[in-house]
Amino acid sequence: MNLNYTGKIINVLLPLAILIFLLQAPQSKSQTVQPDTTLPVGFPEISVENFTTPTPGNIFIAPFGAWGMYSNQDPYIIITDNFGHPIYFKRIYHRNINDFKLQPNGKLTYAGGTGNKHYIMNEKMEVLDSLTPVGFWTDLHEIIIEENRTFILGIDTRIVDMSELVAGGQEEAMVMGHVVQEWDAEGNVIFEWNTWDHFNILDCQEWVDLTASVIDYAHINSIEPDSDTSLLVLARNFNEITKIDRRSCEIIWRLGGVHNEFTFTNDTIQWAWPHDIRKIGEGIFTIFDNGRFNTPPPNYSSGIIYQIDEEARSITQLERYRRTPDVFGNIMGNFQLLDNGNYVTGWGSGSYPDSVGITEFTEDGQIVQEVKFNGINYRAHKYQWQPQLFSTEQDTFNLGILSADTALQVQIPVNNHADHEITLTGYHLRYGFFNIETAFPLTIPAGETAYISVVFQPDEAGNFQDALTLHADNEAKTERIGRQLLLTAEALEGYTITENTNTKIEIRPNPAKDFVMVNLPEQSSGQFRLMDYAGRLVRESTFENSSTFRFGISDLKPGFYFLQIQTTDNKIFKTKLLTF
Repeated sequence: MNLNYTGKIINVLLPLAILIFLLQAPQSKSQTVQPDTTLPVGFPEISVENFTTPTPGNIFIAPFGAWGMYSNQDPYIIITDNFGHPIYFKRIYHRNINDFKLQPNGKLTYAGGTGNKHYIMNEKMEVLDSLTPVGFWTDLHEIIIEENRTFILGIDTRIVDMSELVAGGQEEAMVMGHVVQEWDAEGNVIFEWNTWDHFNILDCQEWVDLTASVIDYAHINSIEPDSDTSLLVLARNFNEITKIDRRSCEIIWRLGGVHNEFTFTNDTIQWAWPHDIRKIGEGIFTIFDNGRFNTPPPNYSSGIIYQIDEEARSITQLERYRRTPDVFGNIMGNFQLLDNGNYVTGWGSGSYPDSVGITEFTEDGQIVQEVKFNGINYRAHKYQWQPQLFSTEQDTFNLGILSADTALQVQIPVNNHADHEITLTGYHLRYGFFNIETAFPLTIPAGETAYISVVFQPDEAGNFQDALTLHADNEAKTERIGRQLLLTAEALEGYTITENTNTKIEIRPNPAKDFVMVNLPEQSSGQFRLMDYAGRLVRESTFENSSTFRFGISDLKPGFYFLQIQTTDNKIFKTKLLTF
């Protein structure tokens, strides 16, 4: 096999019989995504459907099995690409996992694992620390870490004689209250708000059993900073969004629930058992409505956009996003606005039993991607982010343009950013358009660079794209840290040197050094391409209403080149050029 080496590989001279190219733009190649046969036993089965034009990025999920759903599923935190291929995963030894996500300060967090804690990871996927509220049990529902402040939820459980409050109440009921804390950059508590001080147990919704031995009367599941002086909290069992003054701890207003202060102007459904409130604009927020009690059987969940007029105390539904057919996730879930205006809906337990875990909607409600997996998922997120334990010099490598009867080899540098050696245990190609000639496993010393040999040898013309995922799996296969890069190349249909068109063109001088003059048989408009002996494009331009045009070649290396011209009336001319 003749190869053209680039990067740190020297050029290998290809036979001069490879040569003139058609100008027609080849079509992009597509193929079934190749399975990854290196995944561990028990890894969630991830599939992608309704795939059209999803937002670029990677998907963060943490599927698990609990409460009779997917009981045999091992819990994992996972980063997959848009095609469902895992770039990163880690087996978590805990019944359930909450909210694997990228924080505003650039760190990653997930809740669960060995103990009720929030774990903080850096870009190398190393666990740096774990956080718990000061003085309280950890509530795994929410943590937000900004550059100079952190918001965290805690649980304040107290023994209450519920027989004094409700008929049939337990005399020593264990009642859960919730605490919202704000820390400064040094971890000092600078704000604390407790439901025991501001909520009445009896104001919870009718679905809360106040005669039980354990009662979660408020169930706060979301914190959202509203301004420098205010905060929104979502109390699921109150069916209420509460705005709190972060200076005085006083409630500014209450939206929903028995103390609702707002008028719903165009929303007869509203929400029930809601999850995940997020501010996306001034007075505009999203919410994930589980829909357990407010939608007709068989119930459905949805993502909603609302606009609040605080002065008028009115709330207007701007959009409600539902899947067809509907998905009903009675617990968990979220609704994320992406930078391009699309929305990602994590259906929570809606993944059971039909496995629909994530839907991406366009702004006008069109579905552009759905992800299925066999597990419950607390929240789903999409970010243009991937691990950085090791990296390549760029995330996209364009191998250029070459003939379909040639081959190209590229050496891609991989830099180890760790303070210890890492071993790349393997790789995955999405379609198999390219080949890897490097032997794995490949060990890279701390702070050093290794090279991956990528070969492109097309057997037909076309535009080719493939995703190469390099990964380092630990010996037990419980963790993978990977990095994905996009490979692109174009192959043009090739001709031998003896082939030519019947109509000749004249180029002079030939051999040439500084410029070339081209004379066509008649006045025309069109395009020309100049290829080197390896089939790489070195010149490309257009000409208009002319039978003569010229172009410079002073920067080209001496050797054989091949000129191809196509006019707007689809006449094709091709010839050879020698430079010195």
